[in-house]
Amino acid sequence: MSNFLYRVGRACTRRRWRVLFAWLAIVVALVVVGRAAGGEFVDRLQIPGVESQKATDLLLETFPTQAGGSMQVVFHVSDGTVADEPSASAIAAAMDAMVNVPHVVQPFPALVKQVSADGTTVLTTVQFDDEVRALPRSVYHDVVATTAAATSEGVQVEFGGEFPQLMEQPSLGGTEGIGLLAAMVILLFAFGSVIAMGLPIGTALFGLGAGIAAITCLSAFVDVPSTSEMLASMIGLGVGIDYALFIITRHRAGLHRGLTVEDASGRAIATAGQAVVIAGGTVVIAICGLAVAGIPMITFMGIGAAIVVAVMVISSLTLLPALMGFAGHNIDRYGLPGTKRVSEGSITNVDGEYHGWARWAQHVSRHPVVYLVVGLAAVLTLAAPILDLRLGQTDSSQSPSSSTLRRSYDLLSNGFGPGFNGPFVLAVNLEGTTLPPEQVVQQLSAAVIADPNVAQVSRAVVGPNGESAVIQVIPASAPQDKETSELVARLRSSVIPAALETTGGTVYVGGQTATFIDLSNRVADRLPLFIGCVVGLSFILLMIVFRS
Repeated sequence: MSNFLYRVGRACTRRRWRVLFAWLAIVVALVVVGRAAGGEFVDRLQIPGVESQKATDLLLETFPTQAGGSMQVVFHVSDGTVADEPSASAIAAAMDAMVNVPHVVQPFPALVKQVSADGTTVLTTVQFDDEVRALPRSVYHDVVATTAAATSEGVQVEFGGEFPQLMEQPSLGGTEGIGLLAAMVILLFAFGSVIAMGLPIGTALFGLGAGIAAITCLSAFVDVPSTSEMLASMIGLGVGIDYALFIITRHRAGLHRGLTVEDASGRAIATAGQAVVIAGGTVVIAICGLAVAGIPMITFMGIGAAIVVAVMVISSLTLLPALMGFAGHNIDRYGLPGTKRVSEGSITNVDGEYHGWARWAQHVSRHPVVYLVVGLAAVLTLAAPILDLRLGQTDSSQSPSSSTLRRSYDLLSNGFGPGFNGPFVLAVNLEGTTLPPEQVVQQLSAAVIADPNVAQVSRAVVGPNGESAVIQVIPASAPQDKETSELVARLRSSVIPAALETTGGTVYVGGQTATFIDLSNRVADRLPLFIGCVVGLSFILLMIVFRS
């Protein structure tokens, strides 16, 4: 591999203009193909085989208009109650206007209007005819506009659920820009040269552009989640700069030993480039290992990140030598005052003095047992919390206090109880039951409300054909609480089977909270398999590379 990489490095440096134009053409072509193919990101969380997914599928079949996205609108008054005028009229007018917004469908009667016990808070759920990701952003603004009159009357209006969460999702470029700026500062001090600092940044940006464009092309054929773009950007920038850092350090050392630009580039790619191939291959294997979770959304999110990492490896081996060729012997120009050039082996400066890290490495190598024990103890100490690890998903309680998501969460929690922010949906299949549908759901509701951690059970809505029904369950605990997960398990394993023992029928516990619980359980169950696959495939890769 070293000989091949050496020839690649020299060739890319010698033909740097061709390489640069080739990369420009690739990026432009990928962008054009992605747009022409109509690639769009789709956030559709499907977990094949779990009960919450079966609940969603049943709702799609029997209540298709209620299986779309939704958002919560919370009205709150600090003085008096929501029944007092003029607040009552303003709230009623807003709720009536929401039904006329495009893509809004009539919600279940039980969800039209819910008032807190103290009369200060009202919740209405706005149901859409499609997933919120597929709706125009103008729909959200139209719903918000219907509450303007209520706001002018002094009513506090906050929004929660999927649509506001989508609207508040940070756009690509903000946090990545901060990270990129920090990397530039660190590289500037590490290399002591503006030109040397710019090479890994330029390589990473080129690779990131090509990688993101490739993910967009992929999204035209499969459902790639929107989070793939952000995840791939963060990982891609990190590994791209890191890989280029290895190669440039070795390249500069070669130049300082008197090698020509082509020879220094070829040797850098042959040595550090080989490490980049191994490291990149290991990262790609690890990220693609997410597929063992059996969750399509996570699988393609990992594939998207793996594509960017692979592109970063290729750009480090081809584009970077070309850029180093453009820099030539001027790579150390515009240096910071007080920095010293790197000499042979990159462990001493021009005065023959060992760098601090080299001295530290020599010290550790002279006391291997001591540092092995200390290092192992430190790692085990840091890893100790995994024994009490409980997987979960973030919710609006983690949003900043300035967010409408957080304010709506707090209003609902204070007005209706902590479990109101994480309701369950019982999707009931009534085919083959021995009793009339109304009696079956009544018996089921009575059994569920008897559980000590259930705060409220809504009136059941039976489908038009009498073969299905929907019941909403409000737990007494918050969505992230351990008691909520235990309640889901208890409903599925004992409460519901006992309630339907004599009547027949099938009930699936679903909803966003139950879906997140199923997601966490699936990830936890597949984690040992994931670790085994990644370690095993990485071991095979290293054996092939080192032949030992």
